[in-house]
Amino acid sequence: MGKLTIYLGDEEEQKLHAITDRLKKGITSEIPDLKIDLSKSQIVKMAINGLHARLFPNKE
Repeated sequence: MGKLTIYLGDEEEQKLHAITDRLKKGITSEIPDLKIDLSKSQIVKMAINGLHARLFPNKE
């Protein structure tokens, strides 16, 4: 497993916070007792997986 350090500016930090809030509100409104990891690293992993799926739709 690799390690990645990302330095975010204020704008990116605000966007990341907004994404986290939106995900938490959406998920917890559907399943209030669900515990999910929405750490910054998990958000980055989801973004990478989403971009990969769009760029390489036929690959697993």
